[in-house]
Amino acid sequence: CSVKNRIYKFFEQIVPNLIFAEFYAIMILSKNKGGPHMAKKAPIFQWDEESGTAVCIISDGDNLFIGTAECHEEDQDMKSEKTGSTIALFRATIKYYNHIKKNILQPQLKQLNQLYYTMNRSKRFNPKSYENVMLQRQIQQREADLEMINELLRSKREDLRIYLTEKEKFYKRIRASRAAAAEQGK
Repeated sequence: CSVKNRIYKFFEQIVPNLIFAEFYAIMILSKNKGGPHMAKKAPIFQWDEESGTAVCIISDGDNLFIGTAECHEEDQDMKSEKTGSTIALFRATIKYYNHIKKNILQPQLKQLNQLYYTMNRSKRFNPKSYENVMLQRQIQQREADLEMINELLRSKREDLRIYLTEKEKFYKRIRASRAAAAEQGK
C-alpha cells in the first residue's frame, strides 16, 4: 500500500492535475469493472458559434457524460470556442467522476460491507482467516478509492470555480482597456 501511495505522489508531482486525475480514474475502473476498456476515452467537442454554446462529450464505453457551456448574454462580445470547451470539459469530467463514485465505488463498497456483515454473523467466523483479511483489504481499498474520487470531485469543482472567476476578471480588464481606448479615440 505504501508503494502505491508513493507512486501516486510521484505522479501527482510530475503530471498536471487533470492528467493525474484521469490516470487515477482509469486505474480505479481498470481494477473494478472489467479492465482498461472501461477507461475514459478522448473527449469530443462541439461548438456553435451563433449561440456561443460548447458541448463536451466524454465516453467510458458504456455511458456518455455531457458537459455544456453557454456564453452569458453579457459576455457575447468575448465568446470563444476555447473558453466554452474548457468549461464544458470541466462539467463533463465532474459528471464522469460522479458516475464513478455513485455507480461503481459506492455500490461495490456496500456489497463488500454486506458480505463482511454476513461473514461476521457466522458461527464459524474466523477474523484471522485469509478470506476475511482479503475482504478487509478490499473494503479498505474501496474506501481509499472513494476518498480519492471525492477529493478529485472537490478539486475539479474548485478548479472550475477559479477558472470562471479568473475569466471574469480577465473580461473586466479587457472591457476597461477597450473603454479607455475608445475614450482616447474620441
